[in-house]
Amino acid sequence: MSADIVSFLSDEVALNGFGIFVVASCLALLCRRCRAAVRHGIWSLAFGSALVLPVVSTSLPEVSIPVPIGAPQQAPASGLSRLTLTDNPWLEVSSSRAVVPRNMQASQNAGAKPSGFEGEARSMTEPLLKGLVLAWMVVAGLFLVKLGADVWRMARWTRRAVTIERQDWTGLLKSLAAEIGMSRRIRLLASSDVPVPVTWGVRRPVILLPQEAAEWGDERRRVALLHEFNHIRRADYAWNVLGYLSRSMHWFNPLAWYAYHQLAIERERATDDCVLLHGAESHAYATYLLAGVVCLFEGRGVPRAANAMASSSSLRSRLQFILDDRVYRAPLSRLIAVLMLASAAAVVGAFAIADPTVVASDRRATVSVADGIVELESDDPTVRKRAAWVLGEREETRAVPHLIKALDDQDPDVRALVAWALGEIKEPTSVDALHRSLQDGDSHVREMVTLAIGEIEQPCSVATLTPLLAEPSREIRAAAVWALGEIGTTDALDAVVTALDDRDPRVRLRAVRTVVRKSEIAGVRPGAELRVPTLLRVLRTDGDARVRVEAANALGDIRDAASVAGLTAALGDPEATVRREAAWALGRICQPFAVDALIQSLRDADPEVRWMVIWALDEIGQG
Repeated sequence: MSADIVSFLSDEVALNGFGIFVVASCLALLCRRCRAAVRHGIWSLAFGSALVLPVVSTSLPEVSIPVPIGAPQQAPASGLSRLTLTDNPWLEVSSSRAVVPRNMQASQNAGAKPSGFEGEARSMTEPLLKGLVLAWMVVAGLFLVKLGADVWRMARWTRRAVTIERQDWTGLLKSLAAEIGMSRRIRLLASSDVPVPVTWGVRRPVILLPQEAAEWGDERRRVALLHEFNHIRRADYAWNVLGYLSRSMHWFNPLAWYAYHQLAIERERATDDCVLLHGAESHAYATYLLAGVVCLFEGRGVPRAANAMASSSSLRSRLQFILDDRVYRAPLSRLIAVLMLASAAAVVGAFAIADPTVVASDRRATVSVADGIVELESDDPTVRKRAAWVLGEREETRAVPHLIKALDDQDPDVRALVAWALGEIKEPTSVDALHRSLQDGDSHVREMVTLAIGEIEQPCSVATLTPLLAEPSREIRAAAVWALGEIGTTDALDAVVTALDDRDPRVRLRAVRTVVRKSEIAGVRPGAELRVPTLLRVLRTDGDARVRVEAANALGDIRDAASVAGLTAALGDPEATVRREAAWALGRICQPFAVDALIQSLRDADPEVRWMVIWALDEIGQG
């Protein structure tokens, strides 16, 4: 296997593909308030770009972009490692070997015969590279086989389906096609294999309806066909297959899996927007989708190669999206589509021709660790802060005695940064000095000292940190809760539990999260014994709705049947957000004796609570 294949996979597929998905993720985040069609377009173009980028990269000339780094430095005679100290406090460690441009390395190594250690290293590396490339090909091939099996399955279902010739269906099909401007010929079939309406095909699209569709009312038939028509109009099947192929090529990239999941979510949201824009009632439409999900659980699933009207994934967020009257719903205009295509082409071109080249630069001054320690006694506080940051960032244990001495610096900002550095180094011998610094007159310094003590995680610090839970400063109390959680011993968590009664809701939120996260540490005590009664008390008595929501959410994650009674009581909470989260938690716990209380909550005044109750009842019914 040649090195060209390895270079192609690492540079053109892995690195450029990762860059494409990073750009798409950032754009989707910036457009989170925009219409769903825009986000769907972003993810669709991301997959298309990631698929064509390797081909474009091999056909366009590369443009080298110099990326300067620090000049190589020789290690000092003392053997101490070297630190970077520049005017910028966010520093980098200089390389211990010379760095030359990639094309220069290639020209120097061309035709050279490896010998000695270099030849041995190459002989050990080549089998590993071959194995990685072979693994990539095998896994990508398996995904392609799965796609082929899904397409064959849909084709088999289509062959076995029966053409729908009833006038009520065919007439509705023609009228809706004229309403949305659909001129393509569409086959409408009834199949016993599909539990929900399904669309697939590119040249001759097919809509498969379940046998039960013959009994649907006029409104449900209209909504189902509108939903599938909009999938066909936007060529969602083709984009779905394209995304699947691109994800198969980038299966090793977690961002590709995230992007494929988001593509499915935004595809359905954009289609839901189109259905609602054509006059469908949101509550009725949500009911039809929920009924479709129930049919999916009762029957067989739908291949991923097809577009199903309903699915169980992200059902909760989809229903909330449909019922939210504040959402801006509009299809993608032609102008915006053209601009997005042009932007995608520009991004692909930039990634295709760019060839980052690392070059050396001698614009940075470097000093040894010993010199950095000397800087802690400089007359300039900026220099002292910079030195403390570097020593902490490098976690230099030899600097601990000097940092301890600097805890008495005249400048409070220097003392705070020194405390941070000691926390980064995590040397237990610095704990006593940090304990003494809790008497510092500056509250910000005390906060940083508290966090540093938590970083070092010494059980002896619990007795010192516990009194900080009564500090006047909210920041110090929150830092103490975090630090005790990092230590994580039984007495530390007992102290955190007392912070659940703090007068500030933000401190109580931190305490709830700490109790949930840290009470499962081995050797502390069984999780439910500590967490569930405490969280139930918070859910029942806390005066802040955000804290009660956090407690209900945590109980849903724990899934302990002992919390059902408290959660059913929370269904009567005065805040709708708490009631909704309690219904979600009951659905997660899935205990039948919560059904009566949930059925009573179907009369809740808040529609989001009612829909969450419906979801919880559905979860319990499936369990």
